[in-house]
Amino acid sequence: MQGEFKKKIISGLLILGCVLGASEAKISKERIEAMRAMENAMATIQKGFLYNDARIVEKGVKMLKDRSIHLEPPLTGDEKYLKKEETYKYKFTKKQAYRMNIYADDIQRDFYNDEKKQAMYAYTKILKQCMSCHSRIRKW
Repeated sequence: MQGEFKKKIISGLLILGCVLGASEAKISKERIEAMRAMENAMATIQKGFLYNDARIVEKGVKMLKDRSIHLEPPLTGDEKYLKKEETYKYKFTKKQAYRMNIYADDIQRDFYNDEKKQAMYAYTKILKQCMSCHSRIRKW
């Protein structure tokens, strides 16, 4: 029980880190809005876990999937930030969005199948995608 609580605390801190990084980076307004929306979606999913409420988890998953599409460049102004010649970054962000959507589907499926630990594992995989992107693209 305490181990799960620690994991939730760590997850919350990672989300906070994602938000702080998004607000500090010099990127487009659209990107900041997308990052904030995805952070809210992740917080909603976590709230659904804590309350054991499938409707809240479903709402968070939908929010995340609706906004993760914005990880796929180019967005207005991203050409300057990502530098068009560095096309691997475009491919990388597209792959991150794809993986996040798969893991979001896993969360919803596992939660409905009463496999809560598996759903939380998928949640941490999404956080890993966030951190991976932030470390590569934003040079954290």
